[in-house]
Amino acid sequence: MKYISIVITSLLILQFACSNPEEQIKRSDIIPEEDLVPLLVDIHLSEGLQLLSKVRKKYPGRDSISNYIDVINKHGFEKEDFERTIHFYSNKPDELDEIYELVISELSKLEVRIIGPVRYTEEADRQMRRNLWNRKREWHLPQDGEKEQIGFNIPVYATGTYSLSARINMYKDDESVNPSVFVYYWYNDGSKYGFRDPFPEIKIEKTGQDSIYKISKMVTDSKVTHMKGSILYHKRKRGKWSKHVDVLDIKVEYNLTKK
Repeated sequence: MKYISIVITSLLILQFACSNPEEQIKRSDIIPEEDLVPLLVDIHLSEGLQLLSKVRKKYPGRDSISNYIDVINKHGFEKEDFERTIHFYSNKPDELDEIYELVISELSKLEVRIIGPVRYTEEADRQMRRNLWNRKREWHLPQDGEKEQIGFNIPVYATGTYSLSARINMYKDDESVNPSVFVYYWYNDGSKYGFRDPFPEIKIEKTGQDSIYKISKMVTDSKVTHMKGSILYHKRKRGKWSKHVDVLDIKVEYNLTKK
């Protein structure tokens, strides 16, 4: 649900980037990263609160844009500052990805702080035997995003083995560089990006045919709180380009490792 909320909110945020499309913006004129990340975190939290019926009843007639402006002002900036910043990063998708990685990291820390660690129980085991994937299970690029990486952020509630699988058809005219399935375990260790324990990386072949890709890894460290990564990870590439790939039947499964 967190990623769904982020996608919806991100689309609304990008409406700000539509003003002054020809304006040349300097980095010195935008909101600094150290201020932008907490601002975006609060925007996403505000969007989540707006989905609650009690909040909507208490503040009828409020829309997302009005909420965003209130949050922006609370952080000491104006709507125009935010417009320039989003427009600046709309032309730098790789940098925007890095910023959102920090935003997601901060949201994950809040989730752990609020919910707390969840201990293994038989009921938790039964719940986790279903498909844990929390985004849509079918993607077609470039229709679903020219450079979409299909990032994910899935809570890890118990030690054991987690696996990610998908049916991927990457066409020969796909223009991404070194595409791969990239997955890692994560927890907040106080560092900028948090602790990461990567899975073995799987390269994606541009064959134009369906192939099943599956990656799994055992987690034994009880401090791990999330499984993160990208199904269509790619190396940075300048200029205009796009992917051409279909991704179907995405699954994330859990198996208890019994001692």
